[in-house]
Amino acid sequence: MISVVLADDQEMVRIGLRAIVDAESDLEVVGVASDGRELLEMVRTLSPDVCAIDIRMPHVSGIEATIAINAMPDPPAVVIVTTFDEDDLLHEALQAGATGFVLKDAPSTVLVDAIRGAANGESVMSSGPTKRLIAGYTSSNRRQIVEHDLSDREVDVLLAICEGQSNREIGEGLHLSVSTVKGHVTHLLEKTGCSNRVGLVIWAMRHTNIEL
Repeated sequence: MISVVLADDQEMVRIGLRAIVDAESDLEVVGVASDGRELLEMVRTLSPDVCAIDIRMPHVSGIEATIAINAMPDPPAVVIVTTFDEDDLLHEALQAGATGFVLKDAPSTVLVDAIRGAANGESVMSSGPTKRLIAGYTSSNRRQIVEHDLSDREVDVLLAICEGQSNREIGEGLHLSVSTVKGHVTHLLEKTGCSNRVGLVIWAMRHTNIEL
């Protein structure tokens, strides 16, 4: 069972999010906070697996809360759930350590998939922000990142990840088995010190001439 803490300053949104999450047999809402300060206290006392939180909340914002959560020992994963489809907020959330970014007008399945993914160390984002994030981090030219102790094939896989491709899609495009792709992804995570695929995208961006 994946334990979840929700945080949003609007009561109707909190009720709706709780209903969505509690409807899933493998997810359990263990706490609901109305602001960032209350959220942090719940995280400390309840030790959830995942926090699904709004960005703009009283007292402590979602970004500030994400930073504080990631500074805790054995922190839960954070999924941002927001109305605001803005690139700056997306970038801030990812830099703060969020592993998912879901818009409130997305299908409910996106939210539950993001929570499950976050609990498993994966990342899920709504399609609009994901496409813009990818567009900002990649271009048609190969970046000069092979100097960072990555093999040519690892660079191929990394750039495919930056394009939002799944392991299956990467394997088909590079004529590799899925298990081989998984091996390359594991090596990329080890070499870059990243914990998930979104982290790899950010790492790739930071080692090119694109600035966040």
